[in-house]
Amino acid sequence: MEILIKKKEILEELLQNAGWQYLNINPKGRADNKIAIAWSLLKRDVEFYKVCRAFKPQLMIGTSAEIAHVGKLLSIPSIVVNEDDAEIVPLFAKLAYPFATYILAPECCSVGKWKQKKIAYKSYHELAYLHPNHFVPDVNRLKGIDSTKPYFILRFAKLTAHHDEGRTGINAGIASQIIEIL
Repeated sequence: MEILIKKKEILEELLQNAGWQYLNINPKGRADNKIAIAWSLLKRDVEFYKVCRAFKPQLMIGTSAEIAHVGKLLSIPSIVVNEDDAEIVPLFAKLAYPFATYILAPECCSVGKWKQKKIAYKSYHELAYLHPNHFVPDVNRLKGIDSTKPYFILRFAKLTAHHDEGRTGINAGIASQIIEIL
C-alpha cells in the first residue's frame, strides 16, 4: 500500500502521529484562486502519475481528482470518495467523476449524471472518524466549560474553497462573541 497526500489542514500531522509512511505530493499547498487550483491539480496529476507508474497499484481510492485522472490514463480502477452533492461541488464533479471508475458517497448524496458509478452507503463521512473506536474527546481542551452538561462545538470554515464562491459567513471575531454568549 502507498499513501499519497497533499497539504491539507492537519492530515500530515495525523499520519505522522499514527506512524504511517506517506508521500506528500503537494507539500507547499496552494493559493485559494481558480488559477492556483488548476495549476496545483496539474502538478499533482504529474507527481501522482510518476508514483503510480513505479508502484503499479491495483486499485486507487481517495478524495482527489488526480486519482481518477491517473487511474483512467493507466487503466487502474479508481474510487473517488466524496461527501458533497455534485451540485455543491460542480468543479470537482466535472474534473473527477467522468474519469472515476466508481464514486463512493453517502446514500443521500447526489452525484449528478454519474449515478451509474455511485456506490452508496447508509451513513455520513464524518461518522467514520467520529466513531468511539477512533475518536475520544479530550475534555481537558474544554477549559471553562462544564462538560457534565450538554454542550456543542461549532466549526467555522474559511469559505475560500472553489465551491464557496459567492457565499458569506461570520468572521472569527463574531464567532468568538457567539461562543462567549453561549
